[in-house]
Amino acid sequence: LGVVLWAVVVVLAMGVEGRRTALRDMYCGEADCYSILNLERDATAREIKKAYRALALLHHPDRSNPDAEQRFQTIAVAYETLRDEDVRRDYDYYLDHPEQALHNMYRYYRHVQVPMTPIVVGVILFISTLQYVSQHTRHSFARRAITYDTKKRQQIKRELHDELKDMTTKVRAWWPERNARVDEEIVSRVRFTGAHAPPDISKLLAVQILLLPKTLLDYGLWQWRWYQKYTRGQEEYADEDKLYLMCRHLHMPRARFE
Repeated sequence: LGVVLWAVVVVLAMGVEGRRTALRDMYCGEADCYSILNLERDATAREIKKAYRALALLHHPDRSNPDAEQRFQTIAVAYETLRDEDVRRDYDYYLDHPEQALHNMYRYYRHVQVPMTPIVVGVILFISTLQYVSQHTRHSFARRAITYDTKKRQQIKRELHDELKDMTTKVRAWWPERNARVDEEIVSRVRFTGAHAPPDISKLLAVQILLLPKTLLDYGLWQWRWYQKYTRGQEEYADEDKLYLMCRHLHMPRARFE
């Protein structure tokens, strides 16, 4: 999954020219891996290994030739490409179908050892960001919707009559100020719960992962308390625990029930 995500990100981020550059960097670049090892395409695994050993000895970096190290690395890349049957099969497909750029890139990156940590962290942060934006959007929508209630507005205006009258005489832009004050009072009297509750970072995936050890500990203690009080002690259920049983019986999350 990590390699696939990484490859998708790479492909989407590249323009046409970028993809051409990436294709030149795959496998042996613009060179032919078979030609580097002086082999034909029908070479056997034994012939590939034999050719690599001979060329590796000839171009070993310990030799005085200054170009030996670069040549040795090129030979090593060609050998790693051809020694593995799956990689070699994808490389042969790449040679036969150079026009299928995206497909060839995908097949190549399947074999690349991509560090998983940055990918996992990136996905978690991305999901957490979407969660926060969703929470904020739902809460903002609920706040706006409640302020459109005509009956509530009239009630608040009557209760704040003196204050609003004073604002009318003292504030030049009195109408927007009055409306803002009424909106503020309406929102302050409403308890937003469930899906429309204010954004809560503790519900984000990233935070939940960080708090996972504590969550598991709390859950274990809760199970132990439940066993001691109700399973073993046969005590009467507390109101909070009755609510939990009701939600579980209805297969309904607590936030939705509220």
